[in-house]
Amino acid sequence: DISKLEGDDWMPTSEQIAGDNNAKYPINQYGPYHFGFFAAITVEVNNVIIDLCGYTISQSPEHYLQQRFFSIIETASSPFITSQGPGEFGQNVKSSSWIKVKNGNLGLSSHSSIHGNNNVNIILEDLYLYDWEQAGIGLNGSENLIIRNVTIDRNHHNVPV
Repeated sequence: DISKLEGDDWMPTSEQIAGDNNAKYPINQYGPYHFGFFAAITVEVNNVIIDLCGYTISQSPEHYLQQRFFSIIETASSPFITSQGPGEFGQNVKSSSWIKVKNGNLGLSSHSSIHGNNNVNIILEDLYLYDWEQAGIGLNGSENLIIRNVTIDRNHHNVPV
């Protein structure tokens, strides 16, 4: 019942999931968003530059309490590879290549600042990562990774759940 998704439950709205085949945020039982928003930014194509221009992206305190698996930047269309994770997240997971993230801060996250699987050619530079719970950077099975002038500071210790 889509009406249960409306309101402050941190799930995609009915407009965002309309027409399941062309859904912006697929939440059916096999879609990557069936547990809610798992990232602030998902990179689902190749050749992307994210220039934070000195700004900070953080999970809000309310969302942090309710969404316990969340990365600020996810470098794929799903947080898990096919047939892995606490549910079915889809058969067509797209891991992106040629990504550059630079010039800013990534703050509070209930999981990772930057997370991805099977990415190729990633550059992370001039970043400050802090208040993550699981990992500042968690890029599993990645190739050709450059990390330059990145500070991975304190992990978040005040976990209220």
